[in-house]
Order: sequence, then C-alpha cells, then structure tokens
Amino acid sequence: RDSDAALAGLDPASQVAAATRLARRLAGNRRPAGYQELLGTVGAKLLRRGFTLGVAREACRAFWEGDGGTDRSLKFGSRGPVLRHRKS
Repeated sequence: RDSDAALAGLDPASQVAAATRLARRLAGNRRPAGYQELLGTVGAKLLRRGFTLGVAREACRAFWEGDGGTDRSLKFGSRGPVLRHRKS
C-alpha cells in the first residue's frame, strides 16, 4: 500500500507526531466517553490508514493527555473540546 511505503520513510517519533495530528482531526468535535472509546474509534481509523498498533496507541495517549507536541493542545472539558495554551 502507498500509506505503508510513506510511513516507512518516517522515524517513530515523526510517525507518532503525524498520527497525533490526524487523531485530533479524526476526533473532531466529538468527546469520547473515555480513553478506551478513543482507541476504539480514532485508534481503529489510524490503523486503517496504515499506522502500526504501537504508533496508534501512542498517538491516542498523546491526544488524550493533551501532549500533541504543539504550542496549543486540545483538551476535553465538560462541554466538549477546548483549546488551551500549554505552559512553557
């Protein structure tokens, strides 16, 4: 598959970063009830797009914990996703 070939050229950290960005987009405005639901929905979509199980899990963990490696990260509040500024 083309996605397998494209991902093979990236180091593991770059794969996790790309998968985390994609996970954020795939989750959209929906608030998963928990981490397991995030894995079942977004994680499954990452697997279908060619990411390995380990990369998909790490990306979901980073997304869930708000550790996307960006200046701003998405956190879920009681009313859905909320952008917050990360402390430097």
